[in-house]
Parts: sequence; C-alpha cells; structure tokens
Amino acid sequence: IGVDRIVESYARDNAIPFVLFKPYNLLDSKAVHSTRYYFVRNKAMTDNSDWVIAFSDGVDAGTEDVINYARKRGKALTIIDKNQLNSVGG
Repeated sequence: IGVDRIVESYARDNAIPFVLFKPYNLLDSKAVHSTRYYFVRNKAMTDNSDWVIAFSDGVDAGTEDVINYARKRGKALTIIDKNQLNSVGG
C-alpha cells in the first residue's frame, strides 16, 4: 500500500476533507498508460497544496520531481527519508 492510499484512508476514517487526484489514464479507460500522466497529476497536487510532505528514497523520479517543483513554487515542504523509516520498522 502506498502513501496516497494511507493518507486517503486516514482522511476518510477521521472525517478530514480531501481531494483525490488521479492520473488521467485512471480517469479515462480509453487513455493509453503513460508515466507522463503521473507527473502532470503530481504538479496539480502540488499547485493545490499549501504544504507538501514527500516520502523520499532519493531515487524515485516522481517524488524527486515533486520536491523540485514544490521548491520552485515556494511551497512549504517536508521531506521524510523513506530509508530511515524502513530501518526503524523493518
């Protein structure tokens, strides 16, 4: 389970309003899968956020793109190192 699902579940369980952003190919069943849709979705989420929390391993291109875009847009940003979380929990 990914961070997106965890956050969605937490918000639903605690009656916290949220907006779910999906990549275009998951909204239109006729759309051909493209990773580009995930990058577009990530930018839309960042543009509509006051504060971005990124769980980063320093490798994932999508997460690194969000981090760089959030910095460029002047968004409040918290980066959590996924590698440290794995060593604590695993």
